[in-house]
Amino acid sequence: MLFILTFLLGFIGIILFIGRENTGWFDEYDLERAFILGSWLVAATAAVLLARDGARRPMPLIAGAALFAVGALGAAIAEVSLITPEFRLTSLWGVGFASLLFVGETLIGAGLLDSGLVPTWIAWTVIVWNVLWLVILVIISRDDMYYPGLHYIPLLLIGIPLTRHSQPTAR
Repeated sequence: MLFILTFLLGFIGIILFIGRENTGWFDEYDLERAFILGSWLVAATAAVLLARDGARRPMPLIAGAALFAVGALGAAIAEVSLITPEFRLTSLWGVGFASLLFVGETLIGAGLLDSGLVPTWIAWTVIVWNVLWLVILVIISRDDMYYPGLHYIPLLLIGIPLTRHSQPTAR
């Protein structure tokens, strides 16, 4: 459920960003950033909870969840730096956090392959999506790889079956 909430918060933030940048119909920069910041905090929590039962989770899932949680917290710090004029991070930090998010999500996908928590096609989609976007961004946008929307879609794909998996069955 938390991965779906991450997607929703991030989606609202991105819609507000598009509205502000392209149409000018919404001029509340701080609210837009607050939604995206909130999405990263929820994502970090969701990643930690996904790996919480380490004894029964594959190592790539645990490692991926840990890397992704660190990347998500780093992205939250990046969002704070965008809101606060006195606190600015260099683009190198953004590239680092984005790379952690891509690698972490890739490892989560790899860990989900044999976990039975999500269908295999979702795990493979998460892996391919993250590897492709990491390569593409290194080639075309090496100095600015922080595009939050690229991480929300795989989280939604993972979140839907996890939510179904966690619902109690009727007796």
